[in-house]
Amino acid sequence: MQLSQKLLYQTIDLIWRTTGDDSKDISFYTKRGLLGALYSSTILYFLADNSGSIENTSSFLDRRLKEISFIPKVTKPLEKQAKFVFSGLNGVVSSLAKNMSRQMAKRR
Repeated sequence: MQLSQKLLYQTIDLIWRTTGDDSKDISFYTKRGLLGALYSSTILYFLADNSGSIENTSSFLDRRLKEISFIPKVTKPLEKQAKFVFSGLNGVVSSLAKNMSRQMAKRR
């Protein structure tokens, strides 16, 4: 398993455990799979967003949450946690994205 996969799993698992999830059945895997997809796609969207604002990413996250809203057990605790996690990462990921953009521009 690559380090990035391991860190992604640990992050997803920590988010679920923080929400109080202690499932040990198939929902353990379902919840982590859904959150992994949601988390990864939102991070990728955020990194590609050059608007300089978190609003587009927040809207993207809201749309993804609506898409999986058919599973209320999953989305209720996640909505608050996901907003918190992504707003906290805004500054860190934003500066990383800017640095990456500069480095890519230098290579061209």
